[in-house]
Amino acid sequence: MRAFIALDLPYEIKNFVTVQLFSLKKMFNYDDIKWVDTQNYHLTFRFFESVDAKEICQKFGKLKEKLKTIEVKKVIILRELGFFLNRGKIRIIFLNVEPQDFFIQIYDLVRELFGPDKFSPHITVGRVKKNLTEQKEEILKNFRMEEIIFEPREVVLFKSELTPMGPIYNKIDSFYLK
Repeated sequence: MRAFIALDLPYEIKNFVTVQLFSLKKMFNYDDIKWVDTQNYHLTFRFFESVDAKEICQKFGKLKEKLKTIEVKKVIILRELGFFLNRGKIRIIFLNVEPQDFFIQIYDLVRELFGPDKFSPHITVGRVKKNLTEQKEEILKNFRMEEIIFEPREVVLFKSELTPMGPIYNKIDSFYLK
């Protein structure tokens, strides 16, 4: 099964992000960018392309025990967008998140239980379907929104199912942060 461990965003923050991005989304055609659905915003700690369901659930149970030691701080979503590039072209559009010590603590616990992987805290908001014109790339690069500060509530083990309409995420298990 496909799965990932993520910091789920509170409902009101997901909606606020959607409102903030509304004016930007109107500047692009549907075939330019596949925007992430509001309910799917999250900050991923680890993605698994193919994993045994029983094994990942057992390891997530161990992670939950270790998460009890983490002291959570407020998360700050920065004003400008970030991008992952492929051959110099924007492919993934994301919200930058100010690095926090507790992100690294959670990531270290995930790495300890699930093995090494790279981690760059961000919240994906869009995937570019085709090469954008320089003008459209500039629109993305110059876009600014209000800084968002929130207190994270939950680390979640999600199952991810790919469908023609987009991914469907289902919570398998979760841990509420203090």
